[in-house]
Amino acid sequence: MAIISGKEKIEAAMSWLLQGNHWFYGAESLSKKWVEDRSVDTLSTCGTGIIKYNPEYIEGISFDNTVYCVVHENDHDILMHPFRASELGMDLKVANIAADIVVNLREIAAGFMPPMGVIIRPKFTGWSFEGVYEAIYQEEKEKKTQKFGTQKQSEDKGKGQSHNG
Repeated sequence: MAIISGKEKIEAAMSWLLQGNHWFYGAESLSKKWVEDRSVDTLSTCGTGIIKYNPEYIEGISFDNTVYCVVHENDHDILMHPFRASELGMDLKVANIAADIVVNLREIAAGFMPPMGVIIRPKFTGWSFEGVYEAIYQEEKEKKTQKFGTQKQSEDKGKGQSHNG
């Protein structure tokens, strides 16, 4: 059995996209610079035409999952997620989660096969990136408030009590 490198697998995925109904993603992929980067867990884009990928991650997933990842990263750039997040002053961690949710739902609806572990939140189907961001941002804010409130209550319960041992 021949071992195919991460780079060869990505190139094969781009070729497959060019030859089928998803030729646009194949063409878009060719306009990018694909850079091996083992410091990246999976793949990443910052919207500047450079997509970084971990070759070991790509080698460990199926061909269908690789096609999904190529389309996924291209969609972030096409939808201008990095630019929009920066321009709107978004919390980048929350923006990345929101962007992944939007893109994952699009790719799954288009019939692409996601790798294990992608974030799928069906309740956000059809929502804009900004709408999902706002909802996730509020969820995170509420979690922090609840966590802080629980910590505060436990600190308050301990006040005024003597601990003689």
